[in-house]
Amino acid sequence: MEVLSLTPDKINHALQIQKDCYQEELHESFEVFESIVTKGQLSFFAVSKGTVFGYLLAHYWNDLNSPPTLHTPLEDVSSKECCFLHDLAIHPAYQNLRAPRALLQALKNAIGEGTSCSLVAVNGSEGYWERYGFRVQPCSEDILRTYAPNSKYMCCNKLS
Repeated sequence: MEVLSLTPDKINHALQIQKDCYQEELHESFEVFESIVTKGQLSFFAVSKGTVFGYLLAHYWNDLNSPPTLHTPLEDVSSKECCFLHDLAIHPAYQNLRAPRALLQALKNAIGEGTSCSLVAVNGSEGYWERYGFRVQPCSEDILRTYAPNSKYMCCNKLS
């Protein structure tokens, strides 16, 4: 398995993985993915034997107290106050390769020590993210409603 920077030519692979992993209301457009990949520059993909099977989309964000809304293309972010982990998905057939840890390590290497991270946990995944140091934080219900029912905003001081 290799972890490489996600480039625009791999976005369609990531979109297919997204469809294989999430319910339809969470599917985002090519435009949203492209904006995060090109403007965020903190996105990676996992590949094994020539097959792209996982991705991590992340970008710097200007407000640790409030995540971006889902389905909204990323605008230029001048501040590097924190890193927003927009999405991490692994195709179900490749769940046993420890790819999430490798993708998160690539993100950690890219942002360096001391950068706080945030994410929105969907589908009951907050317990998973707690293992990496994330903790549930208060957040606007209007923003969380753009994700999935029962989504939780989570933050960590540094990736573990």
